[in-house]
Amino acid sequence: RSEFIDDILDNVEEGIEEFADGSRKIAKGIGFEDKMPSWYQEGYEELADGSWKIAKGIGFEDKMPSWYQEGIEELADGSRKIAKGYELTDKGWQEVSK
Repeated sequence: RSEFIDDILDNVEEGIEEFADGSRKIAKGIGFEDKMPSWYQEGYEELADGSWKIAKGIGFEDKMPSWYQEGIEELADGSRKIAKGYELTDKGWQEVSK
């Protein structure tokens, strides 16, 4: 499924499953900002209580990956957990503390 805003591609999602309780799963997705990739994710799950999980995610800045995360969870109270995280710095990829 592709979504457009003002005729400009906003995001593309594959493997969408929606359930009766309001939860859903998306196998893969990529979002765009100013016609360039801004994020990519795999294994997105949105639960009925509003919390969500992402197995893997990559953020982009100036056409280049700027961060990578695994095991991302946002709970219904807004708190967030990340199992593994890395940011691209001027010294290369650096692990971000949990």
